[in-house]
Amino acid sequence: MSAGATSPTKARSIRCVKKLRRSARSLWFVVLGTAVSCGGGGSGGTGAAGGSAASASGGGAPGAGGGRGEGGAAGGSGAGSVAEAFLGTWTFDSGNLTPSGCAIGGATLPSLPLTGRTLVITDIDATHVTSAFGPSCNIGFAVASTIGTAAAGQTCGVMLSSGIVNIAVSAWTFTLSSGSLATDMAGNVPLLPGCAVAGAGSLTKTSP
Repeated sequence: MSAGATSPTKARSIRCVKKLRRSARSLWFVVLGTAVSCGGGGSGGTGAAGGSAASASGGGAPGAGGGRGEGGAAGGSGAGSVAEAFLGTWTFDSGNLTPSGCAIGGATLPSLPLTGRTLVITDIDATHVTSAFGPSCNIGFAVASTIGTAAAGQTCGVMLSSGIVNIAVSAWTFTLSSGSLATDMAGNVPLLPGCAVAGAGSLTKTSP
């Protein structure tokens, strides 16, 4: 090799130093941590969201793409509550609670007029409500469309002149129609063998 000539090893070292200086001035070197290889092009930077560009020092593969962001929370249901139409205070426009084969101390239980009495319906969830007919009669109903149906095994305490009579409800339905509520109930009094009770009436909502 002649005097003053640059050896191949020294030449590669000079090129490497120049690469490092150029990369140090590059924003990608600072932000993405680009590694410069003296034997070839720089490796790709770490991907930001959607993937980064290749290193500015040349030759490297693009960085891996960043992960997609998570989607937003699911929107709320647009459907209204089925129970909503039943809720509020309802007042009987007509109706009677009529016992059959019921006597206490030799006295036959009379029919109980329902006109003017109130029924308060509150919601349990979107498809279930509770009706309160006085302080001792709270009955749960499942509602679907315009029909409410009482669950089996419930007891309704009704105040009569002789005191509270507990009625085991065998069937009780509500039916909504044009702003009014029709009710139909059947049951028996367990403490009075052979005593059956039936009730029916029509109600109008008097407050929400």
